Amino acid sequence: MKAFNVYLKDHEIEKLETDLGIEYSLCKKLCKQKNILYSFKRGQNKANFAEHAILQVKKRLYKMLRGTLSKNWPEYLSTIEKDFNKTPIKKLGMFSPNKINDVIDPYLVLEAQNQSKLRNEIPSLEQQQKNEEEYNKNNANLKVKDYVYLNLKADAFSKSFDVQVKYF
Repeated sequence: MKAFNVYLKDHEIEKLETDLGIEYSLCKKLCKQKNILYSFKRGQNKANFAEHAILQVKKRLYKMLRGTLSKNWPEYLSTIEKDFNKTPIKKLGMFSPNKINDVIDPYLVLEAQNQSKLRNEIPSLEQQQKNEEEYNKNNANLKVKDYVYLNLKADAFSKSFDVQVKYF
């Protein structure tokens, strides 16, 4: 909560959306004090862009720590964050996250996605039901509770030379 209060000193927030994670339990009270609209995101895609960004930062951090044989992750985190925010992202219409900071930017992203055909049309409920029926008719498709065999090929460096990185 202290970090959020520090952030609010320099930034104005009108709306905060989170998932139902316990780490946000104190946000509701703080948002009420600061007159910030607070709501929960539900569903499968509730924070998919943020989750993807966190995954990318973790991957880059892990690679950096392996490359430098270091365990001092705070030293590299700001560099990785800056680099990530400068990287154009296909799902954003090749905009980088630090280029999106205006009210009109979401419209520009949608337009860029439409031009590059990145935006898929969501099928209607009838089409979804028809697709599901066709899928269920085909016995060759995987079904719930089917057993599968994964053939994960070992990499030359998968066991040896792998530095064990611990996060504290």
